[in-house]
Amino acid sequence: MAKVLSIWKGELEKPVRMGDILREVAEKHGVTVELLRSASRRRAEVSHPRQEFMAQAFDAGFGYSRIAHYLGFDPTTVRYGVAAFRKRNQSDA
Repeated sequence: MAKVLSIWKGELEKPVRMGDILREVAEKHGVTVELLRSASRRRAEVSHPRQEFMAQAFDAGFGYSRIAHYLGFDPTTVRYGVAAFRKRNQSDA
């Protein structure tokens, strides 16, 4: 997380926004934010980057329900996406 200097309280953590995470993931994978937020299931182009976003948002402290609401999916889908991303990356390492 980025640090912000405050005159009154010293260094503060800059809050992370889901939109910022989504933009970073979209840029990394060369897809649009709109495509990641869509219901498209094109695996190579959309599903894996979307699951990466879900995992990063969850790691940043957002809950399954909040991420699901942001994307327009069910929280169970988000839970599966986080687990699938972690399993895929564990086997890649």
